[in-house]
Amino acid sequence: MIYTIAHTKGGSKKSTTAWHLLHGIIKKYQTKDTKVILVDIDAQKTLTIVNKLRVSESNLEAVTAYQPQNIAELLEIFEKHSKDIIICDTGGFDKDINRVAISKADKVIVPLMATIHDMLGLSMFQSIIKGMNENIKINVLLTGVHHKTSNFENIKEIIQDNPNATLLNSKILSKNSNFKTMEKGLSVYDTKDELCERYDGVIDEIIKP
Repeated sequence: MIYTIAHTKGGSKKSTTAWHLLHGIIKKYQTKDTKVILVDIDAQKTLTIVNKLRVSESNLEAVTAYQPQNIAELLEIFEKHSKDIIICDTGGFDKDINRVAISKADKVIVPLMATIHDMLGLSMFQSIIKGMNENIKINVLLTGVHHKTSNFENIKEIIQDNPNATLLNSKILSKNSNFKTMEKGLSVYDTKDELCERYDGVIDEIIKP
């Protein structure tokens, strides 16, 4: 199964979302027969760096990760790990390699902050998806949500005209632990942060037994 974290807008918490979901899925679904791996095609290589910090700063084992340099390498990894669970972190641009990662995904997760810039970016991203002429379903995940915010009608309006877009029920709260943990290569699951429950909710929605 391939889970691609994608959004054409930078700063939408794609890498943060991918990192914590990766560790939650490892905890819940990794077995001796099924690996959970990271594929980093973000030009900034944020998660590749964080994964190295996991070893150097926290003395923990790095997660299995790949950094394909082109589409051929990406497809080779997808084929090699066809029986595993793949979390693919993409960059914030409309690039061919990102489109391939999206088109090959079993699920596309689109992190979205409730800001005007992110919502405009979502509209553009949906246009790109439609232009790919494929029946690609996207799962919009609200992240960086203030704990008192409860009205998300404006976001629902943006995606309501797209039958292939779903707003996930789970939402990731705005907490410093989302980012502070990553400074040492850790996830919220390593520190047993309360956000684990939030990420578990996302995992339960996107991975059906």
